[in-house]
Amino acid sequence: MGIFEKKQPAEPSAFSLELPAVGKGIAYLGKNLKIDGKISGQDHIQVHGDYKGEMELEVGVIIESTGHVRGNLKAKHITIGGDFDGNLNATDRIEVQHTATVKGNLKTPVIAVQQGSVFEGHVQMKDGNPND
Repeated sequence: MGIFEKKQPAEPSAFSLELPAVGKGIAYLGKNLKIDGKISGQDHIQVHGDYKGEMELEVGVIIESTGHVRGNLKAKHITIGGDFDGNLNATDRIEVQHTATVKGNLKTPVIAVQQGSVFEGHVQMKDGNPND
C-alpha cells in the first residue's frame, strides 16, 4: 500500500450502539438504569430510569414519563413527566406535565401544572435568587 492510496472505509462494528437523539450537553439516564448517588454539573439531564439522591445542575432536568426520581433537585429549569418524590428548587421555572405524579415541596418563581397531573405538597413562589 502506497502513501497516497485511498483507505477503505472501516466496516461498521457488530457491536455498534444506537444512542437516543440527545443533543450536545445533555446526559441521558436510560429507562433500564438505576442510579443512587449525587449528580452535579453544568449540563442538562434527561431521566428515563430510576434515580435516587441529590441533583444540582446549573441548567435543566427533565424527568420523562418513564422516570422515577426520589430525592432533592436543584436546577434552573425542571420538567416533570414521570414520578417524583422529594424537594424541587428551580431558579427559573418548574413544569409539571399531565403524566406526572409529584409528591413534595416546590420552590420556583414560575410554575406550570397541566391538567391530569397529580400533585401532593407545597409550592413556594419566589424570585430567581439561587441562595433561597
